[in-house]
Amino acid sequence: MIKILTTTVLIAFLISVIIFLFSAFPLCFAVRLFNRKTTLLKAAIITFISGVIVSVMNNFFKTWSTLIIFILLIWIYHDTFKLNWYNSFFVLIIQFIFIISFKVVLWFISVLFGIATEGIF
Repeated sequence: MIKILTTTVLIAFLISVIIFLFSAFPLCFAVRLFNRKTTLLKAAIITFISGVIVSVMNNFFKTWSTLIIFILLIWIYHDTFKLNWYNSFFVLIIQFIFIISFKVVLWFISVLFGIATEGIF
């Protein structure tokens, strides 16, 4: 019984790590478009920190959270990847474009195979 539970927890952990690393690809690719060197691990750490900051800001600042988060993410990218403000802005926009494009492709594939997507996308 314990062996099955341990295996299940290990598999869930590995899947979570793979999904977490996969979510850092858009940021890593967007930064590399501006000829900055970064690693997938660094992008994953920044993605994690950004996610925590986004969650905290959404809880504290209900009405202005989107604007505050937008400015904070640009500032984080500016400091972390040594980009100028203009390029940091475009990294954020490119990252969002990649995420939206990936969601559209996943939605199209799921519809193609008849997988219900209501509430997911």
